[in-house]
Amino acid sequence: MLVLFDIDATLLKTSRAGLHAMADAARDLVGREFRFEGVTFAGGLDPIIITQILNMNAHDADAEFLNRFRAIYRERLRERLAVPGTGTLLAGIPALLSALESCTEITLGLLTGNFRETGEDKLRACGLDPARFLIGAFGDEAHPERPHRRDLVPVAMQRYRELRGRTLASDQVVVIGDTPHDVDCATHHGCRALAVATGLHDLATLQAAGADRGVGGRSGAEKIVAWIRG
Repeated sequence: MLVLFDIDATLLKTSRAGLHAMADAARDLVGREFRFEGVTFAGGLDPIIITQILNMNAHDADAEFLNRFRAIYRERLRERLAVPGTGTLLAGIPALLSALESCTEITLGLLTGNFRETGEDKLRACGLDPARFLIGAFGDEAHPERPHRRDLVPVAMQRYRELRGRTLASDQVVVIGDTPHDVDCATHHGCRALAVATGLHDLATLQAAGADRGVGGRSGAEKIVAWIRG
């Protein structure tokens, strides 16, 4: 069984350090403030978010500039994450991860819109070792021409095959996240969606999106693990 966690507002919160670091990177590279109104961050893919920001602010989003933006963004994000108290794990996450790790049939992974390096920086800033997640599918690994969060589930399942030497049925994959995008990418592939109301969306919204199970921020690890193992 494969359990895939989103990062932001599912495992942790960073006081919007990512948004502020993107603003810092834009200022460093272009020399002016960028507008962010109308850009959807929750559940989005970082490459798409950055491209939308650049297009909104009438700046070319060619590959070379995007790579420079990505590098500066990481530098500025790490600076912001270094400020004490910026990053915090959500309540119940340490207990949930430990409980899942005690189940020998479960492999932990990440499915996130973050770039790999910045997603792992966020984990470390909150005291989580990225190595605890044996599999990862990240925002820059979606389809290059028409990127979508749905693209990341097959990436994660392929990495499971490579790691374990066997193929998983889709109903043996659980995606845990706080947005309708997380729910959609799971259900699109026949995986199970565990929605957590720890971000911008309430349980009703997440359940309406098709979540197989919805929980609040204070749900006990034992009940969640029992449902996952179901």
